[in-house]
Amino acid sequence: METGTLDAELTRRQLAELIIEDPDFGELEKNLSTYCPFEAVGMVNAEIRHSAFLAHALDPYRPHEFGPEFLRLLLDTILKALEAPPISRLELHMADFDDVDVRREWRHIDVLVALPTAKLVIAFELKIGAGEGHDQLGRYSRAIEATWPAEAGWRHLKLFLTRNAEQPSDDTWYPIDYGLVIDAIDRFKNASDAGAPLARQTLIAYATMLRRRHMGSEQLDKIAETLWKKHAEALNFLLDRRPDADGGLGQMLLDRQSEIAASVSTGSLTLVPERSNKRWIIFNVKEWSDIPGFKLAQWTPSGHFIQVQIEVDPRFVKLFVTLGPGPEEYRANFYSMCSDLMPRKGAKGAGWKTVSSKTILGRSAIETADGPEELCDRIQEYLRDWVRNEVAQVDARLRPIAVGGIASTATNEALP
Repeated sequence: METGTLDAELTRRQLAELIIEDPDFGELEKNLSTYCPFEAVGMVNAEIRHSAFLAHALDPYRPHEFGPEFLRLLLDTILKALEAPPISRLELHMADFDDVDVRREWRHIDVLVALPTAKLVIAFELKIGAGEGHDQLGRYSRAIEATWPAEAGWRHLKLFLTRNAEQPSDDTWYPIDYGLVIDAIDRFKNASDAGAPLARQTLIAYATMLRRRHMGSEQLDKIAETLWKKHAEALNFLLDRRPDADGGLGQMLLDRQSEIAASVSTGSLTLVPERSNKRWIIFNVKEWSDIPGFKLAQWTPSGHFIQVQIEVDPRFVKLFVTLGPGPEEYRANFYSMCSDLMPRKGAKGAGWKTVSSKTILGRSAIETADGPEELCDRIQEYLRDWVRNEVAQVDARLRPIAVGGIASTATNEALP
């Protein structure tokens, strides 16, 4: 039996042992297969949707019929966990919530709650995967102080809500984690009858999602650790073959390839879609077609030696200008013309060489974006700048060849 057939048979046996026979896998599947509406609508890692849901649940005037009870219990749960908060739990308990004002995205703050009678302002800034922006919390603090000044008797409870209670850059903000939100929902479920039945079920489902996806579970973590020790090969096989692991971003870029090419083209640089796939979105530059010998490459239908590429991975999105394989007498000239732009010169033979590259999106940005449409729009903007800067630099080196002919710039320099 051939080696490839033996490897395939081994993989099938390993998958069967994992999926069919291992009781730990069955236990993990049972715990993770419960229907969750928040997972169904792609909310798990979308900060904007978390803050919208919390603002709605905290607002007593929304039709969930919670009244002020959930807001009061969440604030009490948080105050209990903080050292030296600006208001005591007893004072909060006695406060009048009839005039509460809950705001969403006031001055870009995720959720803001004002209690005029208690002269208390509570600000929530939520983070799922992304970090703070430059002076973000400082700007928010100044906006709050300008509107509800401390010298007028207002107190400020500013809460930086993250998965692991990360320390904020502004020490006037208190770090808290989503575990306190879960605790407050559990208290509300057990101690209050307020709320319409569907609204209560939705709030409980939200806590379940937070617990499962953002706070971890010691039991499930141990099961996962055991499975990886026993079935690493099978799990890696499945991991490498996840359908739409990028959340559909690659397919959307592929569908919009022509639109993107037209949008990012300039008066002197016209991008033309090349044959692509969901991992690699490729373009050639129309104006380079007239360069002698430039269309003799062997790696794309157009034959262009140098291409503009978008690499899509669940962990990142990168932009490239890449020199590909082709007849060495021509490729060496194109290499020599662009070599000063290349990040490093390593032994490459006659294969691919990166002229320039840039990571434009990392894992946290991908996971916290509000769907592939938002990411696609951002990538298009990055690519527009990339064409006007990096691609334009390559163009400045290749145009003299188009004017004078390839012999005029040939160096016959051996590739490194």
